[in-house]
Amino acid sequence: MHLKRLGLLLVVLLAPACYSTGTGDGGPTRDPNLISTEELLTQRAVDCYQAIEQLRPQWMRRRGGETPQVYVNGSRRGALGELRTFQTDDIREIRFISGPDATTRWGTGHRAGVIELITRG
Repeated sequence: MHLKRLGLLLVVLLAPACYSTGTGDGGPTRDPNLISTEELLTQRAVDCYQAIEQLRPQWMRRRGGETPQVYVNGSRRGALGELRTFQTDDIREIRFISGPDATTRWGTGHRAGVIELITRG
């Protein structure tokens, strides 16, 4: 009986040490749907298209035969090629919004999601 209690006590005390809450290297976790200014500074990309290719290439993947739409500060700009017209120095953050969330926010035509640029100033 005492052995069972001791075993249970060890499980209760040691279990929290067994699960991961971060990246495993002690650093903060990275949001898979956000590229921050700090993250942009770590890249040699000149424009947003290059930055996304380097940091989150899965955002540009075709979904349902479509590619994500590009929005800048909440306004629709068009297709992925628009990302080349924005230099990373002018961007505060880049966010990927899933198809269902983008459809809720902007209506139909966003099955592949949205890549939204938030500019500085």
